[in-house]
Amino acid sequence: MSNINFITAKFTRCDKNSNQDYPCCYRIITSLDTFYFLEDQFLDLNVLDKLEKGDIIHIGAHSLDDGTYWLHWLLSEEKGSCEVVQRLKFTIFQKMTLILYFLSVFFHIIDHPSIITIIALFTLPITLICSLNIFIKCINFFSVKARIQRIHFSRAKKGDLSFMRDTRNEKRKRQYFSDITLHIIDGTAQDIEMRLTSKYQNLIINFNISGILITLREYAYSLTKTTIPIVHYTTHPTFIAENDRLKLLIDNNKVKAIVNRTDRATYLLCNPTWMSNQKVKKILLHCYSIMIPALLFGYPIFIMTISDLNSYIYFFTIIVILPTPYFIVFLYYFFSLFGDHSSTKQALSWLLKITDNKPPKEIWQ
Repeated sequence: MSNINFITAKFTRCDKNSNQDYPCCYRIITSLDTFYFLEDQFLDLNVLDKLEKGDIIHIGAHSLDDGTYWLHWLLSEEKGSCEVVQRLKFTIFQKMTLILYFLSVFFHIIDHPSIITIIALFTLPITLICSLNIFIKCINFFSVKARIQRIHFSRAKKGDLSFMRDTRNEKRKRQYFSDITLHIIDGTAQDIEMRLTSKYQNLIINFNISGILITLREYAYSLTKTTIPIVHYTTHPTFIAENDRLKLLIDNNKVKAIVNRTDRATYLLCNPTWMSNQKVKKILLHCYSIMIPALLFGYPIFIMTISDLNSYIYFFTIIVILPTPYFIVFLYYFFSLFGDHSSTKQALSWLLKITDNKPPKEIWQ
């Protein structure tokens, strides 16, 4: 668990994105680092309204690919805390899904026709959606990373801070911008508007910088929240707050890269055929996060209802389906060979020089 971090730092500022259609993302900037988290991770965020610049805070987080962090808990000895969830809670639909599943399995084992199994079959779409949510919740609660965070949060609340890394006297490294042939726009973000398209759940971000209206579109933004457990996040949501200082790299009137000088986050804008390690990770995480609960919950109910050879069909399906995400990755690599990525590669090289080779967050247009 090398990417688990416990940090003591000086609070600088906290921002909240302006997206009203989706659980809000927060950004906390300290004297050295930047932390992100979603509003629905915590029951109470009142401590954020009490914090002032220079306050000492203790944070539990895991590191992301670009050098920023995903926050799991926050503690101020004087002003309160953002607590981690100490109990696993399910909605009424998730509880009903679990009951249907176990009743179906039970009646199938005793070889007794069951109306429960038939009902479960006809409610299969809802069952699959709920089972995905159950799977995500269980991973976020029972994973080793989550348990370590809860244990250390309890220690911090009792006053034991011996495990914290103190960054109060450390300063951020200065960002040096190398020359590049592409056009650069420098300014502050104003009039920010964020919304999700209803059909494809793409994130649309509109903002003004130096009098120019910029529109960004992030493909399948909401998938990350619904299919990847928080403990496995490797990138943060695209985050631009009012008055953030930005540098935009422009090629053929299109934004190719963004450097947020306020929180030091970097973004590479690329087309869908662009391939990278970050994209491979995302594809595999999305696919297996959907496949595993489907194979554990929904598919067994379907097989139990329609076939006497359920065990053979079930295991054969697992053998066939499990390698499928790697085939999808191969197809992406194949199609990426036919795209012109010269300007994207130039923008990526420029970003890596700024961040000491830390990969930027990719926005697939």
